[in-house]
Amino acid sequence: MSDQASGGQASGGPVIASRYRLGATVDDDIPGALTYAAVDVVLDRPIQVRLLPSATPGALDAARRAALVTDVRLVRIVDVGTLPDGRGYVVTQDAAGPSLAELLAAGPLSADQARAVIGEAAAALEVARRRGVHHLALRPSALHITRDGRVVISGLSLDAHLLGRTQNDEAASRTDAVDLLRLLYAALTGTWPVDEGSTAPVRLPAAPRDASGDLVTPRTTNPEVPADLSALCIAGLVQDDDGPRTAGELVHELEPWGEIRVQTTPGAGDAATAVADAGPPRTRVPRESIRAAFERDRPSGVPGTPPPAPPQLQHGGALPPVDAPAAGQPPVTSSPPAAPLSFAATPPPGAPAWTGPPSAAGGVEDPFPAAVPRVATSSGRGPSTYPVPVVTSRAYGRGRRIDPTRTALVVAVVVILVAVVLGLTSLFSSPTTSAHTDAPAATTASSTPSSSPTSSRSASPTPSPSASAGAVVAISSVTTYDPADPDGEHQESIQKAIDGDPATAWNTRTYKSATFGGLKPGVAVQVTLAATAQVTSVTLATTGTGGQVEIRASSTSNPEGGAVLASGSFAGTTTLKLDPALDASSFVIWISQLPTTSDGSYRLELSEITVR
Repeated sequence: MSDQASGGQASGGPVIASRYRLGATVDDDIPGALTYAAVDVVLDRPIQVRLLPSATPGALDAARRAALVTDVRLVRIVDVGTLPDGRGYVVTQDAAGPSLAELLAAGPLSADQARAVIGEAAAALEVARRRGVHHLALRPSALHITRDGRVVISGLSLDAHLLGRTQNDEAASRTDAVDLLRLLYAALTGTWPVDEGSTAPVRLPAAPRDASGDLVTPRTTNPEVPADLSALCIAGLVQDDDGPRTAGELVHELEPWGEIRVQTTPGAGDAATAVADAGPPRTRVPRESIRAAFERDRPSGVPGTPPPAPPQLQHGGALPPVDAPAAGQPPVTSSPPAAPLSFAATPPPGAPAWTGPPSAAGGVEDPFPAAVPRVATSSGRGPSTYPVPVVTSRAYGRGRRIDPTRTALVVAVVVILVAVVLGLTSLFSSPTTSAHTDAPAATTASSTPSSSPTSSRSASPTPSPSASAGAVVAISSVTTYDPADPDGEHQESIQKAIDGDPATAWNTRTYKSATFGGLKPGVAVQVTLAATAQVTSVTLATTGTGGQVEIRASSTSNPEGGAVLASGSFAGTTTLKLDPALDASSFVIWISQLPTTSDGSYRLELSEITVR
């Protein structure tokens, strides 16, 4: 193998671990780390070597965990080790292509390209999240776009450890989701919504803020930004309790997306690669679904990073000191130092052999050999993405897909239980009790005393005797309607409002005001009954007080239409008596104002809907 480095690297630089020849320093915005463009002299391939300060076992462990996550959108870690002087080193594939920070220096991306770039990044981090690995240091410099239109992310797990960031799994998932929204905001506006807790510099202008100090919407800065992307950014960055909780949830918010289009300015070199906002795609790059990547990533044999060859400094020169400048250092020359370092260790006969690179998914050549055992990849995500299954957890990880079989079984069980309860009540109740109960029930629906139509539709904090005396009407299904989101508002959990368990609840998102932050006029819940019946009252078991709710003879196709049959405010268990009674198979609960929760937030938590 010739000493001349591949990719134009200078020959004669110091060689570490008997195979990695260091070249020029590369800009690294993580304090304490020193990154070099280097060459693997065994495979004659360009790589990057990151030298870490001494006593960094935690950082090396973080790098080893990241090496176990294999996805074509994550910069691959191929070697981890320690030098004789105590410093650690991490060898990765070369992240060829400009970073998002470099692309945004020329202006924001178009909306479709921002959606595609951040969608690919979110899909990659969802694969890592399912393996228990998080990034926690996402920033524009950590996301690169290759010349063939792929997104690659560097610094998984390792950057966060070097920055001193540690969080539990739930908090880390939320942090990565919010950081992805920051990247989306930056891609749409060319400005950075400053993270007050970040210690890594982001070389973009700070995002503008309004008079109250909140971020302005991307649509305000750039009128060409679609309303859904603008609202998505604000939901996660301004309203702390709202927005996606995991990278997988963000994938569902963004999909589907198209191809990432790239072009290179003639004569400007590799650094001139940029995202093209117009024109046909140059290269179709096979994309990989999270499901396929997660199934493929099951380790075979004993997982782990193979042990590096014994560290040895060869005749190329001296290893730079740890306090060498992190950026701008010229290539290391072949001049030997005054007192060159020398290590007697030599590679043992049983040193691990390196094989050629496997093929990546979809027939694209894998840019670097693997460091851990892996199996063949499968074809993946195209312009119209397949649904990404979100692994839910006990406290977070809300998905958007509903299992229709489970829903049907739950509805059937509820209907059967209601029928059994009603039958037993009718069988064992005494004639005196039945007569006493039925008479008031027959008169209450039509003769509720009221001084005006308004007072007859007012809500009472507890169920009245007349309401509780009527038979419970079985509910077949419920669905949500959100004027700003065709998927509804937390549709994945609305069945909790009719599951008969007061400990579970459906909730709206959290907003900055009772009027949904001015983003929409309200939210609707359509209740479909098991059969056409006469509805005299609707009881809502909620938390919080205040707000405004109406019962309307309408549907989600026109939730604000139809006659208002009852209205009132929320007060714990709230019973709305309909005047007149409704003979129908469905109706709409229209929430025009949100109640205030105990923590001062504006959010509705609805645990049960009872219809009589």
